Amino acid sequence: MPKRKWQSQSCQFCHCPGHNVRACPKLAQKVFKAVQRKHSADKVADAVSQGASSFAVCGIQAALHVDAIGKAWTELKQRGFVKSGVRGSRASFPCPNCQHSCVCSVPLNATQGRSAAERRKHTEWLQRKGRQLNTVWFRGTKCGNAISCIRFTHLPQMKYSMPLPQILDFIKEFTERPVPNLQDICKRVGVSRSSSSRSLFQFLLQKEAFVGYRLMQKVQLSGIVEADGTALKLYKRSGHNHFIALWGLVERPQNQKPPRMVVYMMPVKQVAHNAVCPVESRADVLSCKGLEHVVSEETDKGKVTSLLVTDGAQLYARLAREHGLKRRYVVHSKGQFAEKQRISGRGTVNVNTGLIDQRWSAIKQYVPKSLNGSSKPGNTPAFCPHLWAYVYSWWFRAHFPSAKRRVDMLANAFREKA
Repeated sequence: MPKRKWQSQSCQFCHCPGHNVRACPKLAQKVFKAVQRKHSADKVADAVSQGASSFAVCGIQAALHVDAIGKAWTELKQRGFVKSGVRGSRASFPCPNCQHSCVCSVPLNATQGRSAAERRKHTEWLQRKGRQLNTVWFRGTKCGNAISCIRFTHLPQMKYSMPLPQILDFIKEFTERPVPNLQDICKRVGVSRSSSSRSLFQFLLQKEAFVGYRLMQKVQLSGIVEADGTALKLYKRSGHNHFIALWGLVERPQNQKPPRMVVYMMPVKQVAHNAVCPVESRADVLSCKGLEHVVSEETDKGKVTSLLVTDGAQLYARLAREHGLKRRYVVHSKGQFAEKQRISGRGTVNVNTGLIDQRWSAIKQYVPKSLNGSSKPGNTPAFCPHLWAYVYSWWFRAHFPSAKRRVDMLANAFREKA
């Protein structure tokens, strides 16, 4: 019986008959070891250029999968999302299911400090326990339970565990995007909009908002400061209109830096079903203590009283006198939107509220239009807590445009909380 073509050919890599280079087991083994030893950049490229696939591709994928999980865990540590351990550099963590005497120290499926036989043994044990090999697993020294590395991070505990590399990609996409959007981030990372991705998105958004709100309390404004209010959302309930209003102050910048601002959410305004949003009230402005952020301006000639620029609302005249501020205004109802006025100590000043109006437009573009403004039905009308998170997340990103700096500030906030 004549030999078939595949039986008579020989491999160009190992020169053995019966297979070609694309199905060579020796080449697959060589590539697998090269990836495990972290020399994958050049040797994998050489193997692929030689036509390696089949067994070789399986080896490459398996090794790269383990390596990607380890790199993701290391990068989460560097970004400050991992809690501090109990033994310093060894990064041992107390077991969350036991007392402090039980410790989780060395990850089971890590590439460092583990031989191939040990990793294979632990991988088979994890598979028997029904654990998914898409994250780093620890094992308690006394209880012997398998514990995911997510339990030792500041991230929320997810019902459906996402692969660790995708969690890291999700965090990167969230911090680097100018406007975070759950649907776009999930498409980019390759995950579904499940409860895990939603909880991770809300966690990152709220952390940015908390850090932003805390930093905003330390802001001091001086010079020419514009003050105004706006309606952010409207929702209808029980035959009434409910307006969610914002009030804020913005300092006109002296250089190319972003203008500094403070913004506060006012109590929900309940009006008739055909009424518009009422103007800001004196009680609301005093309750948020926003004018306490305005201080005198330091100049070469000494301290100069700051100038408050507003619209024609009557409440600002008394508030400016009580806080020792100069005030200039334009009346929008009379068609006055910009007017040049001469002020002692400042020369000619363009009196308008254009800068703070730009800030209001930026906030409204940042907050999703699909987000409902109301909270759960109750006796007292209240706004949705997600609105608070979006508003102060915008403040945080507007004042700190660098994504790397924002991640460092979040990591510092995690350390202070711990």
